[in-house]
Amino acid sequence: MTYLFQIIFTLGLLTSLFILFEILHFSKKTICRFIKKLLRNEKYK
Repeated sequence: MTYLFQIIFTLGLLTSLFILFEILHFSKKTICRFIKKLLRNEKYK
């Protein structure tokens, strides 16, 4: 029973880490795109 709980806990931890990583990766892309857009707008002014 304790072993099963340990497996579930580990899986949950890995899943949450993976989700967190994906969110950070996605927001990094979005931020980079946003900065590029701002820089482009500054050039055309």
